[in-house]
Amino acid sequence: PPCAESLHREQVFLDNVAKIEAHNAKTSVSGARSSMKLGVTRFADLTSEEFSHHHTAYDSRTRLGEAAAAKEGRGDAAAAAETAGTGTGMGMGSGSGGGVGGGGDGTEAVAAAFGAKAAEATPQQLATTVFAFAKLGTLHRGLMDATADALLASRPSCAADQLKPQDVANLAWAFAKLGCKEHKKVFDLLSEAAVGHMAGDAGATDAYTPQQLTMLIWAFGMLGFKDEALLTAVMRSVRVQLDDFNPRDLTNTAWAFAALGVTAADKPNLVKRLGKSARLRLDQFNSQELLKFLGAFERLGGEDDKLAGAVAGQRTLRYEFPSLREVATIAGSGGGGVGGGGGDQPLMAFGSSSSSSSTDPEAGAGAGAEVVGAEMPGADGVEEPQLTT
Repeated sequence: PPCAESLHREQVFLDNVAKIEAHNAKTSVSGARSSMKLGVTRFADLTSEEFSHHHTAYDSRTRLGEAAAAKEGRGDAAAAAETAGTGTGMGMGSGSGGGVGGGGDGTEAVAAAFGAKAAEATPQQLATTVFAFAKLGTLHRGLMDATADALLASRPSCAADQLKPQDVANLAWAFAKLGCKEHKKVFDLLSEAAVGHMAGDAGATDAYTPQQLTMLIWAFGMLGFKDEALLTAVMRSVRVQLDDFNPRDLTNTAWAFAALGVTAADKPNLVKRLGKSARLRLDQFNSQELLKFLGAFERLGGEDDKLAGAVAGQRTLRYEFPSLREVATIAGSGGGGVGGGGGDQPLMAFGSSSSSSSTDPEAGAGAGAEVVGAEMPGADGVEEPQLTT
């Protein structure tokens, strides 16, 4: 007959299998089945305590990260995700025998651990964590699903009262960066919070910094979520703070407005001011930013003869793109105007005499331009910000 230890192991195994099946069968608050699946591994006959005792350990540098986070009052789970972003390893298993182990980059276990506790996290901790994973470019759908559920479960108290502008910007950017288009309800919540922050007296127009505004509106544009209330509030804030926008903010804001259907026909003064701001900062643009801005400005329907003259007045500028091993030439436009087309020469050409315009909504570098593999505003179009808490 089997010994007592064998019977114990069998029972532990059956308990873990039951947990695995229960997890795989449950659905989220939004009604979607969780994309994170558990499975049986060689540790499935161990209890959580046994697994933790024999198979988990913390890197000493992780403890330093936790101590710093505790000092700032942000909690260990958020600190763990930030630590993962700095490359610090953290060996950890699921404890339930469910087979959620550390991935090749050490983030799978962190994502699973935080996801299990997401309902207990503050909005700031949720924002900090998903932002850290988005900075890594690492998508863990179970973590994003758990974060979305936690945010939606706390609505409406989680709107403008608890979600701060930096949290809203970080959450929107992270969900968009990782392509989580299925979480439209999260963006509805973020829009509600942002509109609340920017509503009221005139002073509310600076509730968001230029970079936060850019991150926010870029995220909505990236996923194609047009929210009229948010768009109106952002445009109002942009008008007030436009003088403080740097070239990258201008570029990505113009791109986002174009992606959300803003045109010079509807908002002539706003588009005109975007062109003027770019012209005044022309010497601050790097090569890719300038190409991106001109493409977005064209899609907005913007026409600025002075901007065209400033570009054409330099006659020919040659920009090297090391990653492309190509040279971009910006030649005189022949008076055709920026965004308006026309002229005897193409505004921009990339190592080719042919002329064609990209139909990619994230591409486009002006009339008669051919873009060869250039990186247009997309998932990496917004400069990754320094996290502020």
